[in-house]
Amino acid sequence: MAASIEALYIILGFSEVDKRQDALSLDKYFESVCSYERIQLGVNINTRTMSIGLTDKKRFAMLDELSHWHKKGKVLHFYKESFCVEV
Repeated sequence: MAASIEALYIILGFSEVDKRQDALSLDKYFESVCSYERIQLGVNINTRTMSIGLTDKKRFAMLDELSHWHKKGKVLHFYKESFCVEV
């Protein structure tokens, strides 16, 4: 972790808050846990099993969006796939 932080500051510049925003968000850094499993942007990444998956929050949001996707729309068939178009 220390080498990554040092490389970040070498590439993006050391902290000069009066000139620019700090390159490292310290609140996110201290919340971060070094582990084989990580949740980033609603995606659960597991480097031990080499798998990815959606978090429950992301999955429920997607199901909610898809539940009303076909309402008030026509289904068009192109290349064996269906698309919904709002009318």
